[in-house]
Amino acid sequence: MKRNRSKVAILLCLALLLGAPLLAKGEVVSDTILVGSSAALGGPNAFLGTEFHKGAKLYFEEVNRKGGVYGRTIETIVLDDGYEPERTILNTKNLINEEKVDYLFGYIGTPTTVSILDMIEEEKIPLFAAFTGAEQLRKPVKRYMINVRPSYYQETAGLVDHLLNDLGVERIACFYQDDAYGRAGYTGVKLALEKYGLTLCGEGTYERNTVAITKGLEQIRKSSPDAVIVVGQYTASAAFIEAAKKTEIRNIYIVNISFVASDKLNALLGEDAEGAICSQVVPDLANEQNPLTKEFLAKYQEKYEQDTPNRVAFEGYISAVVFIEGLRRAGEDLTREGFISAIEKIKDLDIGVGDKISYGKFDHQGLDKVYYSIVKNGKEVALTNWVEQATK
Repeated sequence: MKRNRSKVAILLCLALLLGAPLLAKGEVVSDTILVGSSAALGGPNAFLGTEFHKGAKLYFEEVNRKGGVYGRTIETIVLDDGYEPERTILNTKNLINEEKVDYLFGYIGTPTTVSILDMIEEEKIPLFAAFTGAEQLRKPVKRYMINVRPSYYQETAGLVDHLLNDLGVERIACFYQDDAYGRAGYTGVKLALEKYGLTLCGEGTYERNTVAITKGLEQIRKSSPDAVIVVGQYTASAAFIEAAKKTEIRNIYIVNISFVASDKLNALLGEDAEGAICSQVVPDLANEQNPLTKEFLAKYQEKYEQDTPNRVAFEGYISAVVFIEGLRRAGEDLTREGFISAIEKIKDLDIGVGDKISYGKFDHQGLDKVYYSIVKNGKEVALTNWVEQATK
């Protein structure tokens, strides 16, 4: 689906004939706003890309039904990269140079998103709401990289705090994916421990898009941890937990961060999911006191009757809400620069999820609150009291 260039060409000719200034780079002159993404739609991480964009699509379709943004409808192009950076780079070049997208949105993962950071800065095209909490995408602030979700540093700091202060853990190990994503979380764990004058008692890794966890698990076992913080994706994390439960560390705390997609992880683990703890960046879906949660659930269940609502799709929905708010605030004469400036002026925006959203020139992350979940009696519930709900 390549952008129809005829309207742009006509407007450009008229501008020259009438002596008007040339269109600014990044100005949207079409009756559509074309949004592009490179995401994992196939392979072991397909759940992440598929569900995130299903959630976002729900809100974009609602906006279009109501007339769009100043009469412009939202059109999306989502290309599959299989969670591999090389494919992400090719997809992004195609989206920018061939499809002529106006904005990039909802990239999935750290190594993939990091791979195109220089490109978006050079092309001056905003990338909004990547599904990653990597610090490299947050500090120092990059003008064209705009995040919604909290960072991995915030997630791992919270996990370390609760493990040490509430559960009395003394020895923490880290099992992580051996790439930019895993190292981002691993660094977060180390920094959180340093605040307590502690270091990791052990560490182990596995290769991206594999479940080769045996060597890493053996390294973790030898360190005799009281808890393991896992920075992985759902198939590898499930393999690690299932294998660990067959060893002498079967009864320790094993906790994950949000990228693991706890809905999918728990489904893979089955009975082994009991007691599984995960940090989360969106509220518990059972809490329908939040207006946006209730709205999302109703729309998801109506459109995807055979599927189960999940946090990944909810994050996509939230991200779409904030993206549209930025477009509206940018005004009818929409440009990429105007969009970024509008986002930076958002302060204490209440979209109905409990946590308010704020940005700034030196703060391109909208949300900061971290939540937690635990599986009790076969059901994932909000973890609000670690001592009562999680103590072994």
